[in-house]
Amino acid sequence: MGLDGPVLQWDGVKVVERSSQGDETTCHADLTQALLRHRTSIVINCLHGAWECGGRVQGLMDLLGIHYTGAPLRAAVTGMDKLCSRNLITGLGIPMPRYAAPAPGESLPAAVRRAGLVPPLILKPVCGGSSEGVRLLRQPSDLDATCPANYFVEEFIPGREYCVAAFSPDSATPPTLSPPARIHYSGEVFAAHHKEEGTFKVVEAQELVPDTARHICKWTGAIHQALGMAGFSRCDFRVDNQGRPLVLEVNVQPGLAAQSIVPRILGSQTPNRLSKFLQLHLSAVQKKVALCIQGQGTEKFESAAY
Repeated sequence: MGLDGPVLQWDGVKVVERSSQGDETTCHADLTQALLRHRTSIVINCLHGAWECGGRVQGLMDLLGIHYTGAPLRAAVTGMDKLCSRNLITGLGIPMPRYAAPAPGESLPAAVRRAGLVPPLILKPVCGGSSEGVRLLRQPSDLDATCPANYFVEEFIPGREYCVAAFSPDSATPPTLSPPARIHYSGEVFAAHHKEEGTFKVVEAQELVPDTARHICKWTGAIHQALGMAGFSRCDFRVDNQGRPLVLEVNVQPGLAAQSIVPRILGSQTPNRLSKFLQLHLSAVQKKVALCIQGQGTEKFESAAY
């Protein structure tokens, strides 16, 4: 299925409009102006990042009455806030690593002491994606009062990292789940530089025992539905050295560029599945695609595959 409308590349301020062939045609002062200019009926949302995926764009399009693909507003807000999504996940009875987050006026080291955690710990931003800001704290001296604001820590779980992708055309439909996949990378933590440089592999998780594979697939589906998701989501897991699986986090707007994790999970079936994804969205609203909206660094794959 071809993309018949323009592509908007947005850097959080200005919007550069390109034709479906990639030629720059005009520049808009803001996203609202660009959306209203086209009287858009549906947006293919390929944005990826904390600001773009945290509900602001979804809320804008809801206010403008524009249909869009991917995470709806509630799922986008909850999913991008790691503490909110953690409350949802553990409320379902699904295990996650222990954590510590500062209360108002409390330092992160004080919160860690209150929670009884000791290094090694994983430092994470409360809101963020693509492993930005994630690092391993090996020693007590690594955890000091200069830790950035709006960060929290989790206990580091030695073991292997896995993920499962989920897809549903709308929030009322139970999701289709991918088989579990293992993420191979150098070092102890899957960091931003692995994703930026493409220095990781996603392979079929043949070594998982059947019960563990069933658990992480079941949990992925439950989280997807509890969030009220539409489109793709991805859950990341650690299986510790005793074989115990734990959820690390959920991604409600996973990247769909060729080097991203979800296309690597789907493998050779990626273009067909993405095309089916859009067809289901379009049939739901019975409208024609007006435009695709991307971040400036989005790979062409994300629109060309449609």
